Amino acid sequence: MGDSLFQKLAAEVREWRAGGYKCDYPLIGEILRFQTRSDGELRFLRAAQFVALETYWYLRAIKNTPHILDLYREHYPDIRDFAAALGAPLSADDLISDNTTDGFIRRIRDSEWARTHKIDALHESATLEYPGYIFALAMGAGKTILIGAIIATEFAMAMTAREREDAGNIRFMQNALVFAPGTTIIESLREIADMPADKILPPQLSDLYNANVKIEFARGKQKDFAAQSESAYNIIVSNTEKIFLRASARKGEDAMLEFSPEQERAELIANRRLLKIASLPNLGVFSDEAQNTFGNKAGENVKRVRETVNYIHGKTPLVAVVNTTGTPYYKKTMLPDVANWYGLGEGI
Repeated sequence: MGDSLFQKLAAEVREWRAGGYKCDYPLIGEILRFQTRSDGELRFLRAAQFVALETYWYLRAIKNTPHILDLYREHYPDIRDFAAALGAPLSADDLISDNTTDGFIRRIRDSEWARTHKIDALHESATLEYPGYIFALAMGAGKTILIGAIIATEFAMAMTAREREDAGNIRFMQNALVFAPGTTIIESLREIADMPADKILPPQLSDLYNANVKIEFARGKQKDFAAQSESAYNIIVSNTEKIFLRASARKGEDAMLEFSPEQERAELIANRRLLKIASLPNLGVFSDEAQNTFGNKAGENVKRVRETVNYIHGKTPLVAVVNTTGTPYYKKTMLPDVANWYGLGEGI
């Protein structure tokens, strides 16, 4: 089978860098080259952050933001390698009944089959309707700054490429939701507001970014966000508890019915904050401490996180979902969504 997916992507990204970051949007290459000074040293980002940013834009600009399973399908065309790379069981009967990767994906997406074979996390990733990736950086490598750098570069591309929206299939982010579990972690996310945009973006772009971006942190008993509905260039930072879908006995236009084989039918209603977020166009979602959002056996709060993101996607199609973590595992199994990994050994 060879290397893991993130290792294969790392090799492709190095080749892309060596070729000068050629893509349909030359400005992406300009932004990536800006990260390195004339003396060859990185301007601001650490090496792990820089490689993760390169990988992100490789997935966006070269691979056209594929679903994670499409990446596996491309890199592991043989069904045996495909199953092994995903950590999914492949029996002789599976090979006889349908020996294609498409057929195997259909089985992975079958909830009963997935539950029987104990591949909960893989099943969840396979059934998502939007592209999502995990960027795994060891503790201390700077996940928050990576999130800020991705947002800054996405917004800069959106601000300068509006007239080219029909030139290719890439949609750039014009809004970003950054969320994390609990109140302690959200305090660490304040680093996004302090990130010097002029060290991430060339002068003309950093000026444009600073003049247009609005950053808002969810506060205490605040019932709504200050961002205007359908507006652009908002960064909303919130802990997950403030934007969960809530169980309610009421019925109405904003109610959403959940049908789950694991639990009884429940009525959920979106609160004002969530409805505001769902009104924002070209939205990207960033989840810090991503290991807390994977695995449908991990508890009701985790399920609500996924339901909430799925709800937002139903209201405003998501550009991409970026998950950051230091531990890319569900129980003892590596999560299949890992596109980039800077491990503890490398960090040390």
